Amino acid sequence: MAAKNVSILWEAVDYIRVEEITKAFPQVDFIDVSSGTVVDSEISGDIFLVSPTRDSDQLPKFLDKGIKWVHIMAHGVDGLPFELLDDCVVTCSRGASSVPIAEWVLTMVLAHTKKVPESWIVEAPKNWFLAPLETLSEATVALLGFGSINQEVAKRLEPFGCRVVAFRRSKNLNSDAGVEMVSSLKEAVCDADHVVIGLPLTDDTDQLVNDEVMKLMKPGAHLINVARGDIVDQDALLNNLESGQISRASLDVVSPEPLPDGHWLYSDPRVMLSPHISWASPDFLDCLHDIFISNLEKWLSGMPLDGLVDTGEGY
Repeated sequence: MAAKNVSILWEAVDYIRVEEITKAFPQVDFIDVSSGTVVDSEISGDIFLVSPTRDSDQLPKFLDKGIKWVHIMAHGVDGLPFELLDDCVVTCSRGASSVPIAEWVLTMVLAHTKKVPESWIVEAPKNWFLAPLETLSEATVALLGFGSINQEVAKRLEPFGCRVVAFRRSKNLNSDAGVEMVSSLKEAVCDADHVVIGLPLTDDTDQLVNDEVMKLMKPGAHLINVARGDIVDQDALLNNLESGQISRASLDVVSPEPLPDGHWLYSDPRVMLSPHISWASPDFLDCLHDIFISNLEKWLSGMPLDGLVDTGEGY
């Protein structure tokens, strides 16, 4: 393990347990550069630990302080100034929230399939014993992107006997057991009963799920987004909900966040909307901490880091 002193610029957050880290790594110093903190203009640092809520406009002023490694405490990295990061190693907390997000996706798929909550009753219905419920058995689920989140989604869909198709831009189209890998967005969505967006937000994916893509989907498809709101053209979504081309949209992410008061997404009965909470789990913050600690130990030892980000690709 390296013996030299190492400085970490960070925004003070409770889930990074500084006393625990400095006890384990006495050569590490933390320098608080939280928004609103008076920061010495002469400071320098080796590592920049970025909170996901930090104003991205404030990041560039710290990147010329000798920073060699930038780690963001989040899965998504679309707020980072990649044009300034060519000389840095960049990592993210990839995988920390994959399981709870996958569980949220499966909940939405089952809720739509079994008409929950609309099938609950508070008085005698017109007909007992009858309901237009569907089944996941032999249904087609399209996964847009096949990173850690949609890989966990695929695992949880396997016992239901549905067909799972995954769209991946990567040249690596090796299929996981029970998953059909395709490189065409049209091929992925054309027969899908459920479409799950798990793509990173980049210049290529901004507004990717637009009117044209929605029209390629099976009429009555269910659209689920747990990635970034800007991947979906929300005006096109409204039009396709009104026409019935999309029967339900289950959204944990929208644009902007938070939505302004009175926005149509709050009140449309065909939209199941949650406030970007699909990641939430009792141990999520511990996972963020543990991922950083594991990478810190590797960085100090000169070992390759986990969660590497391709600054050219933007994810």
